[in-house]
Amino acid sequence: MLHALHEHAVADYLRRWSKSAFEDLLESLEGLTDQQSWWCAHLGGTAEYLHSSGSILGIVLHVASCKVMYAEYAFHKGRLTWRDMSKRARGAEPHLDKAIVWLKEAQDFWMRSWETLSDSELSVLRKTNWGDEWPTEKIIPVMLHHDVYHTGQILFVRAQLPKDLSGVKPTSEAGLWDKYLPG
Repeated sequence: MLHALHEHAVADYLRRWSKSAFEDLLESLEGLTDQQSWWCAHLGGTAEYLHSSGSILGIVLHVASCKVMYAEYAFHKGRLTWRDMSKRARGAEPHLDKAIVWLKEAQDFWMRSWETLSDSELSVLRKTNWGDEWPTEKIIPVMLHHDVYHTGQILFVRAQLPKDLSGVKPTSEAGLWDKYLPG
């Protein structure tokens, strides 16, 4: 039994921290309204930020889609496309609660995709959704850090929310993403 625990020590550590980072992400969304999730902090330059409006809703949809795509290509057949993610985002927007449901489903898919991974498999090269191959030991921490980064981004946007949101309207994140899709 001790040998079995040892061969999963690092992978188990990554699983624990991935779950913890996701819990922090969910906590950063607590108590937000749809309208609050639509507001964008414009920091100069264009309103667009990393192919997103920069709204909290946009961040949630971005994180969900990345979890699905990273899992799909690294641990599954790599058949899903960004167009599939755009369709899924369109089905959730403009409602934060629907986006959070998708985010939780994406997290479940991500975690199930590597739930039996052993430490000996961490050096295995796996596909990315942009065509590169990375070792598993890089893919998992990138996704963990992705949650941490976007948790901070959400908290930053929340801290700047204006009191009067009467003029704030939703922006279609899927519509924004579509302009980056081929064909």
